[in-house]
Amino acid sequence: MSNKNEQQGRRRRGVIAGAIGVSLLIGGTFALWSDSGSQTGGTITNGNLDVASVGDVSYYDVSADRTDVTAAANPVSGLDGHTIADIAAYNIVPGDTIQANYPFSVALLGDNLVASVEVALPASSTAATGVSFTAQAYFSNDGTTWTSNGSEQTLTAGTAATVDLGRVQAANQLNGTVDAGSIPVVDNDVVSLTDANVVVVVTGEFDPTTSNQTSVLATSILGAVTTNIAQVRTSGVGNFS
Repeated sequence: MSNKNEQQGRRRRGVIAGAIGVSLLIGGTFALWSDSGSQTGGTITNGNLDVASVGDVSYYDVSADRTDVTAAANPVSGLDGHTIADIAAYNIVPGDTIQANYPFSVALLGDNLVASVEVALPASSTAATGVSFTAQAYFSNDGTTWTSNGSEQTLTAGTAATVDLGRVQAANQLNGTVDAGSIPVVDNDVVSLTDANVVVVVTGEFDPTTSNQTSVLATSILGAVTTNIAQVRTSGVGNFS
């Protein structure tokens, strides 16, 4: 009897083990159809935004009542006048207007890249009573034809301040430039150490109504004129105002 019981027990255990094996197959990880495909990857390259000062600052007397003037003496602003060879030796008087050209090389590279041109004055800048300063940016890709952007902006001496002088945009935009009629296009991909494509013209005027001996022998100091280039962007496709 014991042998018979053992045989029946082995059969029952075999049936149970077989059932467990079938259940593992049904709920396990046996192979099903599958497939895969691949595409060639690509490299995404960042753009560039850069600015560098190039050359020397040049000065011009563009006072309206000068008679010994040269036409378009200031090649950037186009105003008649004459070159001031040594600004340290020049003495401004009521009614005078002088201009200083600060040359910079600006580089822009990138789709959808529009940047503001800003000029910053340090707090150490001073203006004698009757003397005022304004600034305007001019752009050129050939170094010959200069185009102004926007209007002159007042520079307030005596306080650290930054003034927005307008916009520039990259030339390599695949879908076309943004508002090309009013935002100048910069061709430079990298800055040039010899050629300027942006010039900030600072104009100093001595009020002609300044009377008596107001501000005689006083000095006006601009300090370091710094040009900043900053990317600008707002929500909306192609809206970079």
